[in-house]
Amino acid sequence: MVETDGSRVTAVAERELNQQFGMELFRNDSSGLSTVEDAVRGLLETGSVQPRKTGAVIDSSMVQIKKVPVPLGIDQDMAGRHLRWEAEQFLISPLDEYIIEHQRTPFQTREGNPVYLLICIRRSIISKIHRIMKNAGLVLADVDVDVFSQLRFLTQSTVLDESRPYLFLNLDSSSAHMVLIRNNDYFLSQVLQFRDGTEESEYDSAAIFEAVEKELKRIMFGHDMGQGIQDLGGIFLAGGQAAGHMAAHLEEVSDTAAELVNPFKHLALADGVQNTASADRFLAAAGAVIKRFPALVTHAS
Repeated sequence: MVETDGSRVTAVAERELNQQFGMELFRNDSSGLSTVEDAVRGLLETGSVQPRKTGAVIDSSMVQIKKVPVPLGIDQDMAGRHLRWEAEQFLISPLDEYIIEHQRTPFQTREGNPVYLLICIRRSIISKIHRIMKNAGLVLADVDVDVFSQLRFLTQSTVLDESRPYLFLNLDSSSAHMVLIRNNDYFLSQVLQFRDGTEESEYDSAAIFEAVEKELKRIMFGHDMGQGIQDLGGIFLAGGQAAGHMAAHLEEVSDTAAELVNPFKHLALADGVQNTASADRFLAAAGAVIKRFPALVTHAS
């Protein structure tokens, strides 16, 4: 949780869940949802965070995200109808079971047709998140998706060279979530699974980097963005110790600038709010906060 009064971050707090806040929690009305309620309520009861109106950020695995070209020259109403038809082709349940949003990107196809992002989430997920927050005494004002929230923070807190792509790499012990930024915007994302999980002490940065580099070359060549990591404007890293290991490895094998993400370096903080060792875990929440209060970004070095 990140709390703000609109001009400064006034408090931060975190608590571990026994089960990942992902789709498995929402497939049924499992006891896992009550553990999330307990965790939220526990954060409020500590007194360190005291919001009433709140936003929630959900994992991108809980959302269908598709890039869809739309014929050039049609109006917004027709574009919306076309995108709903496209959604109907890949969603496994009736459209009325989903909340469907779309937004135009700065990209286009080789034929010149604009490309839209189509974002679909089950209504039942939003309903259950609303119930979690209500039972904890909060009013749910917004729901964001982590990949968009994280990139919002990165692109608004850092001056990027729009002529070059950037890579955001979010790591854990079993996967690497690759997100490409182009023209200061979301371009595409992909998750690489490389093992079933292991101890941090056994983390093999060289093997992970080799898998990421191979996939990055394929993506960049396929989209005319260059040949590989050397053509990136930079790499942003998150994921605690895994990100630290990767940063050290990148320093040895590449000249491309790599930065460990720390949102607290770029936020206006109230007295008493301390930077933490797990700062990158607050990245998505920080991105959600600046969605409503962009002036919180200080552009500190």
